[in-house]
Amino acid sequence: MDRPYETMDLRPNAATTEGGSERPSDFAPVRVGGSIDGYQVVGPLAEGGMGAIFRVKDKVTDDELALKAPLPGGRGGSYAHRMRRFLREARLTARFDHEGVAKVREQGHSNGLPYFTLELVDGRPLSDRVYEEGVLPVLESAQIVEHAARAAHHIHEKGVVHRDLKPANILVKTNGELVIIDFGLARDTIGIDPRITQSGIWLGTPAYIAPEQASGEASRVDARADVYSLGAVLYELLTGLPPHGVGRTKAIFKALRERDPHPPSALRPEVPAELDAICMRALAKDKDARFPNAEAMSNALADFVADQLVAQVEQENLENTMVSEQTSSCSVDEVATGWNESTSTPAVVVAPATPALVEEPKQDLSESSRRRKSGSTKAASGARSKPVSAATPALTPTKKASGAKLRRSVGAPKADALETFGRYLAFGGPTVAAVLGLLLLL
Repeated sequence: MDRPYETMDLRPNAATTEGGSERPSDFAPVRVGGSIDGYQVVGPLAEGGMGAIFRVKDKVTDDELALKAPLPGGRGGSYAHRMRRFLREARLTARFDHEGVAKVREQGHSNGLPYFTLELVDGRPLSDRVYEEGVLPVLESAQIVEHAARAAHHIHEKGVVHRDLKPANILVKTNGELVIIDFGLARDTIGIDPRITQSGIWLGTPAYIAPEQASGEASRVDARADVYSLGAVLYELLTGLPPHGVGRTKAIFKALRERDPHPPSALRPEVPAELDAICMRALAKDKDARFPNAEAMSNALADFVADQLVAQVEQENLENTMVSEQTSSCSVDEVATGWNESTSTPAVVVAPATPALVEEPKQDLSESSRRRKSGSTKAASGARSKPVSAATPALTPTKKASGAKLRRSVGAPKADALETFGRYLAFGGPTVAAVLGLLLLL
């Protein structure tokens, strides 16, 4: 993989000159399968500019550790200068006690070779994932840099500036935790060996270093330089490229001096404005305009992540509520409008009718009149109406039902006439009989 701004593959054990002949080493190189004191070298893990890391096994406990040693003929100046820097890295790394920083276990020398062992981190560089996926999800990018910033704040509290924070120096464990590695370029701000880096010489990876670090002003480099690097890491996770791209060092430094990078949302519109603002503040040219420390940047990212998670939960709840309301509305519509469907027949509910009562005559003058009245009353009552039982089945609006209704309406006047005749007969009959009786007597 050709990644000029990241870590390169391990170099051969033997250093050679331009003509191809072997160049004498400052010390014996580490050999895979060989031993260093009480450790068996299992294989190489990674290589930086001035040192390499190997997987080793403790011969006594069988524990697997990471062992770091300087490279023979490595970059970084003379042998003495490289040894001072390597020993300082071991000394500074031993200060840390944080789950986000690899812990030093032991320091020593073997046949003139200085080394120190660290806790073995089971993970892979963040740069590998960026290289494979291009960009990472927005929320996950913010979470990764938030955790890295908290680990960086612990480093700064111990009086150390990393000066080379980049995806290749952030390992991601299998459980998702992050670990910052490689303190070969770290600066001790407490004052131990402060002149190891000469003024006017820049250190770090061009695509990720702050403007003051690129200018070689070692005295001006403080924790805010690491804040800039964290902003550059966040920028790359969101867009797939460092703030000023990759390429020749001079071109990157020129862009670093002359212009501000485009906001991440210009390359990836889905990046929210809040995360845009956090990233661009960390990448400010003026270090006073950046976050005052890595903890402040981490807190800003944590707030953003929390707001995004709350918004996601609220959105999910709203969507679930809308789905429930739509389901409920559909059920109500089916009940209310189902009778309108072509397959259904509207039901006509007929209330139970009260039986019609025939008024009794005030006087009953004779047995014959009672008989006549009884017959007339029965006929009239049957003609007027019949009590309708509550169990009468519902009628359907068909032609048959309409015909029955018409016949009932036509028969009603006949029943009324019979009732009137019966009443006249009941009241007038006795009078006529009395008159006829008197006539017969006369």
